Amino acid sequence: TGRPCRDVLDATTAATLGPDELVIAVRFDRSPAECMAELRRLAADKTTTPSASDLTLDQLHGMDEAVAWARSTIVDLAAWKRGEIGWDAVDYAAVLNGPPGTGKTTFCRLFAEAAGIPMVSATLARWQSSGEAHLGHLLRAMRQDFEKARSQIPCVMFIDEVDSFPNRATLTHAHKDYQIEVVNAILAEIYAHPGLIFLAASNDITRCDPALVRAGRLNRIIQVPLPDLADLGKMFRVRLGQDLAGADLDEVCELALGGAGADVERVVKDARRYARHQERPLAAADLLKAVVAEDDRPETLKRRAAVHEAGHILMDVLFYGPDNVHANITAMGGNGGAVVRTDGPRLVGDYEDYFLRLQMLLAGRTAEEVVFGRASHGAGGSAGSDLERATGVAAAMVASFGLTGPRPLLYLGARHQRDELLAYADVRQAVNEELTKAAGACRLLLEAYRPALDAVAERLMAAGRIDGAAGA
Repeated sequence: TGRPCRDVLDATTAATLGPDELVIAVRFDRSPAECMAELRRLAADKTTTPSASDLTLDQLHGMDEAVAWARSTIVDLAAWKRGEIGWDAVDYAAVLNGPPGTGKTTFCRLFAEAAGIPMVSATLARWQSSGEAHLGHLLRAMRQDFEKARSQIPCVMFIDEVDSFPNRATLTHAHKDYQIEVVNAILAEIYAHPGLIFLAASNDITRCDPALVRAGRLNRIIQVPLPDLADLGKMFRVRLGQDLAGADLDEVCELALGGAGADVERVVKDARRYARHQERPLAAADLLKAVVAEDDRPETLKRRAAVHEAGHILMDVLFYGPDNVHANITAMGGNGGAVVRTDGPRLVGDYEDYFLRLQMLLAGRTAEEVVFGRASHGAGGSAGSDLERATGVAAAMVASFGLTGPRPLLYLGARHQRDELLAYADVRQAVNEELTKAAGACRLLLEAYRPALDAVAERLMAAGRIDGAAGA
């Protein structure tokens, strides 16, 4: 440029650049500052965070069962194309079931890309929004998507949020005939058609009509759990690319435990933004800041969260031992903290097993009562909360499993039909008795181990995380 440059690239940025980037960035009609800015932009483009659109099947960590199915089906699809096997030998339909943000939709797209075939994507909500939302318009839109998929086989027909289609047997409202027609229509569309792969994603497969997930339709159900520590580490490494190659990510992973792949992507994106705005390389501290970035709770609420999670992990360690269990008080996904056991014990399924489960679910609330004299609303208030889950377990014990209650041999419904089971007054009374008894047993234990409870809570306040071994 004919002018001196007093700026210096850091070693990490410089290592990503070569002659091609120099030719592009360094020009006579640019100032030194403009040349350096362009070099940094080119380096950032080469090390940008892999997003969902940049991933491959091999990078979908925590989805081992789904990836194994994909590899097997791709092999069979190729064999079918060569005429070596019939379509009845191909495992052509599957549902991915798991919490939001775990990558189910991304997996389906990456499967289609890896197989080299197109994908038609649809949801019930999109079909309902077609035309004027009349039943005829919905069914026409549904039929058109399936016809589009069948017209370009081999092809993937992907249905997102498939649990939006209800179980016809549970419909009692005035508009049930409308929904029954919709379910009947999709059942008629999902049948073995050579070259057509059916994939679906669900947050709660138990809500679906049994006919939708029977053999011959979406019969293979692949569970996609939240990632464990090892999988979180791999997810962070994928999205970090070449950055922080030698950094220890254990603390970040433990604080993020209980989150999904979408949370990992958000954390890395936020961390990169912090570093970018300060015009410096990414640091491990940026990741830590991003994990807890939204935690603006006052000290009193944070301490209550620490006591709550301390109660949960203490009971877990007492019942099942210190290995493979972790607690944190990270504000992530609407929660104020989490306790996650990454390798749960194999249970017999008797009354004792479920009674221990009730105590563990009620331990956070009970710990608050022991320490503060009263519980907060943190144990309830939403689907998936401690109280909601404990109530569901107790209802199943009383009215589905035949383990307790006034009439234990009377089966009143499936275990997941909590609302239907609780419709009976005697079931509600028996459920409340079981919950009360479990809370009492839990309180006795927490009071006996009060010094340990306080110590674990203090560790959570200081470090934000603790594992079972430290808690023990």
